[in-house]
Amino acid sequence: MSETLASDAELAIRRMEDVHADYVRMRDWLNTPHVREWWDPDLPPHTIEKVVDEYRQCTTGESSTVACFITVDGVDTGFVQFYPWADDSDFQDQVGMALPADAWGLDVFIGETRYLRRGYGRRAVALVCAHLVAAHGAAEVDLVTATANPRAQATYVAAGFARVAEYLDTDTKNGERMLSWLMRWVPADTGG
Repeated sequence: MSETLASDAELAIRRMEDVHADYVRMRDWLNTPHVREWWDPDLPPHTIEKVVDEYRQCTTGESSTVACFITVDGVDTGFVQFYPWADDSDFQDQVGMALPADAWGLDVFIGETRYLRRGYGRRAVALVCAHLVAAHGAAEVDLVTATANPRAQATYVAAGFARVAEYLDTDTKNGERMLSWLMRWVPADTGG
């Protein structure tokens, strides 16, 4: 049974497991049109082999990135991963940003279409932010989202994030690097 990291009523964040069923689910989600539009859109469709190669270390503890599934009433509905930005200095250097050592990042999507536009993304992001403060001492949570993705931005703003600066992401869409917002969440008790 997988470890639940955070929960609120029917919503929970559980660790993704190093099992075939979780990799199949992840592959299926990554290949759905609403996810693929923003998540590696220029890369070939995801295969099981590619998903295992990309996410196994995040499920076994070999990476500082933690891969999780968002569940609603026990049903896997989406994905969230979080990581210390200090371990991703190459990305920071490539896009020209500098984040504090105690900043954490996250990436999220709702994979099951019937759970879109119901507030689960916002709630999952809020749960993960609270977990990062409590379990890892995060001083802030920073993420990068395409400026052309208003749905994601609205989710993050509703979860307490603010737009900080624009950067050219290393991810590409139609062969062009995506103009993206750096968005930041700071715990309320520290003035955020």
